Amino acid sequence: MSEFRVKVINTINDIDSLLWDEFFDYQIENRYFYFKTLEESEKNKVKFYYILFYKETRIIAIVPLFILSFPIDISVQGYFKKITEMLKKVFPRLLNIKTVFIGNINNNGGIGIDKNISNIELLFKKIIVEINKIAKEEKALLINFKDFSVKYANIMKKNGFSCIESYPNTKLEIKFKNIEEYLKNLSHATRYDMRRKIKQYSQLPPLNLEIKNNCSCDIDLIYELYLNTVKNNDLIFEIISKDFFINLTKNMPKETFFFIWKLNGKIVSFEVSSIINNTMLAHYIGFDYEILYKYNLYFITFLDRMDWCIKNNIRYLKSGGFGYEPKKRLKFDFERNFFYMKPCNRILEPFFKLGLLFFKPENQDKDLKFLKKMNKI
Repeated sequence: MSEFRVKVINTINDIDSLLWDEFFDYQIENRYFYFKTLEESEKNKVKFYYILFYKETRIIAIVPLFILSFPIDISVQGYFKKITEMLKKVFPRLLNIKTVFIGNINNNGGIGIDKNISNIELLFKKIIVEINKIAKEEKALLINFKDFSVKYANIMKKNGFSCIESYPNTKLEIKFKNIEEYLKNLSHATRYDMRRKIKQYSQLPPLNLEIKNNCSCDIDLIYELYLNTVKNNDLIFEIISKDFFINLTKNMPKETFFFIWKLNGKIVSFEVSSIINNTMLAHYIGFDYEILYKYNLYFITFLDRMDWCIKNNIRYLKSGGFGYEPKKRLKFDFERNFFYMKPCNRILEPFFKLGLLFFKPENQDKDLKFLKKMNKI
């Protein structure tokens, strides 16, 4: 292990942006300036680390991680949710575990590794040693490789980590000439339902779509809609700050697009996306719940974005977790993600194993029951 030299830093500003993007395969969700935006926006409540691994003078791995208190009952619903809510009232910190997360706060994670490294297992052992040092320094109770792909499963199990199905990302390949052709690709029932929604919408005062690279004029209204949506979703991992939207515009001005829908001049929905090459990644959405169902905002705004993507030669539409039932109907593909988790203290391992029985997302979220039918790793 002595062949690796290690450097730990607290800001992405000390890493070359081109080197970062090369290490992360230019993935849209893990771009340098997206991480820079997260760091600048969330630094008041999240502590960031970046571990750099060198072989001689050459960087051979970049490991981003962050420290956050994690509500381990985030996926619990129904009867068990009532129990955990009662417990938190009496013991506020009981289910909020200080955790070292490896990866990305908002999207699927990863570690940037030089493709020429032959002994990946040795490198991972060293990575875990360094993460354990940070966990000890931060007095964290849990280590979580957040939303990593299945390719890490064997190596993580060898290092004592439990593998837990996480919330999948979703992706739609746009291979249609127009919306009509897309609708024909849907099932009969979904196609009928979408046409009914379109007809219902056509009888209402129309929404006006504006597309901008900057949201500064509308930031307060946009953030209010974002918070409205968060309050109606029990499975939000982390509520981002208003600064995220502002800094995303500043750091990625050419790649950032705000889709803003107005009714009689009032903003009733928005989505912020990043577009790189031929891929659109939807970050966040927000709705005015007073007209959400009357206008079928989720579906009508989706069709508007689809139409824009088709006309602008966007090939893939990617989205984060949640809202799986409509996305299944709309023919999105699901990209499986996993938590690779391990308690920092061996004494906690029996309690950790027991907790996993209750907190697995596919055991709690009714929209994720289909995960049990997929091939397990």
